[in-house]
Amino acid sequence: MKIILIILGIFAFLILLVVCGLAYACHKVKQSFHTDSKTGETTVSIPGMSMSADSGMKFTSSELGVDIYPGADTSKSGNMRMNIAGNSVVTATFTTPDNKDQVIQFYKEKLGSDSTSMEFGDSAILTAKKSEHESITVTVTEGANQAAGKTQFVIQHTTVTKTN
Repeated sequence: MKIILIILGIFAFLILLVVCGLAYACHKVKQSFHTDSKTGETTVSIPGMSMSADSGMKFTSSELGVDIYPGADTSKSGNMRMNIAGNSVVTATFTTPDNKDQVIQFYKEKLGSDSTSMEFGDSAILTAKKSEHESITVTVTEGANQAAGKTQFVIQHTTVTKTN
């Protein structure tokens, strides 16, 4: 009988250790998130990664690695700046009343002759590798549901910030 009680006690102690470990991990994750009540900007900072997202983010051409389509409006969702695993990633979502073909032509000219493009249905993806450590992807979608019938495009600029 004593052996059974000892085994049950050890088992209960191990379960308590696991529960405490999970509670501590949840506490650390909760601490890594911060939302600014005035601007709505959400930031996450954990070892090896930081990210910020905000419905009112503004972007520059230098951050995106390419010019922003003239007259485009920044969308309220899908925008972020992130540093992860030695890479900097800036993602911006825009809308324009112009048609998909106009936006695609603009970015084909801006990304240059070394860029690649794929078109399928109402969407297109243009990709350019500016250097060994920098790439740009532009995804264009016409009449996306969340864009209220406008042409939506997403620019993603990835830069390697740390090399091994």
